[in-house]
Order: sequence, then structure tokens, then C-alpha cells
Amino acid sequence: MKKLLNAILNLFIKPKLEERKQALREKLEKEITETDSEWVKIRNQVYLELLDSADGKLMDILEKKINSI
Repeated sequence: MKKLLNAILNLFIKPKLEERKQALREKLEKEITETDSEWVKIRNQVYLELLDSADGKLMDILEKKINSI
């Protein structure tokens, strides 16, 4: 049963999570290249570092925070 759940997770949830990460990554990288603000560059770089290890719950928090910027 556990193997079945892991298979479902790998097929449906992980690809969607990666899509969300990629969309946020592109937004943050674009803002880094377009701004002159060192603060924005540093902030976005920190968000990019967090994205690398983010799970679904952390992604929800990051998306909410980034979209409010």
C-alpha cells in the first residue's frame, strides 16, 4: 500500500510541485535581472535558495509571500 501511495505521489503531485517551483523561480530571476535594488536581489536570492528544498506546505507560504510583493 505504501508503495502505491508513493507511486501516486510521484506521478501526480511531484510534477505539479516542480511546475510551481519553476514558475516562481522564473519570476524571481526576472526581477533580479531587472532591478537595481540590492535588497530585492538579496531577498529574491534567499527565496530561490528556499525553493530548492521546498515541499508543498513551504511552497504555499512562498507563493503567498512572493505574490504579495
